[in-house]
Amino acid sequence: MIEAEVVSYLEMNETAVHELLLLLALYEQPEQARPNEILRHIQQQGYFRYPVSLLSYTLSQGMSESLYVHRAKQQFTITHSGKIRLRDLCELFNASPSNAKKYTAAAISRISQIRSTLNIPPFCRGLQYAKQSPKPPEGHRLYCILLHEKALQSWYRFKNSQRNLKLPCVYVGMTSLTPAERFDNHRFGDEDKRSQYVEQHGLCLMPILYTQLNTYPFTRQQALEKENQLAQALRQQGFAAFAGHHDLPSWASASKVDDLPKE
Repeated sequence: MIEAEVVSYLEMNETAVHELLLLLALYEQPEQARPNEILRHIQQQGYFRYPVSLLSYTLSQGMSESLYVHRAKQQFTITHSGKIRLRDLCELFNASPSNAKKYTAAAISRISQIRSTLNIPPFCRGLQYAKQSPKPPEGHRLYCILLHEKALQSWYRFKNSQRNLKLPCVYVGMTSLTPAERFDNHRFGDEDKRSQYVEQHGLCLMPILYTQLNTYPFTRQQALEKENQLAQALRQQGFAAFAGHHDLPSWASASKVDDLPKE
């Protein structure tokens, strides 16, 4: 249900931590830049707590053959795919700042600026449909929301023993609305329609995890089953995943399913 490529894309491992800084440096240098100029820029801006030479391998081996940069001889420029990746890495960093302790306060501030100003919807491969998704036909669909890692401090009764600390926390739900409308209801709607985890810790939708599953609308019962299946699949891959209609939060009584937010 979850492609290995997608799991790898969302893992904030050491390579991704380095990649974020390198893409940030390329984004800030619109002209072509040589590898030593990219590293010098990071050093001059004071983004990295350690010697920038540690970034050399990712730059020369990983990024030089990726879609994120255009390479002409020994000069690099960031591509549109690179800007999409930069936007997503900023969101992943914002969700799990503990995974990027090598960054300085200057880097954290700049990443926050990029996250708010780079006009690319997160986790949808740069497509605009996630921003203005049309009203779906009658039926239910799945959605996933990225949560800040602070949600784990008041997490639900379910314990994910297989959790990969480099992967983000995710809320999985089902709805008869568009995912964007349901996300807004979680944060700003009536109290009985909210999840405390989304209200307090929800950051953005993650179409990369659910769009391919919404090829046709489900019945309510089908959507409930698919929601639980998706959450279980995410946990098996190492995500901390909360299924909105299946996992009781810490404040809910085990005997009161009605305590859970409505879809």
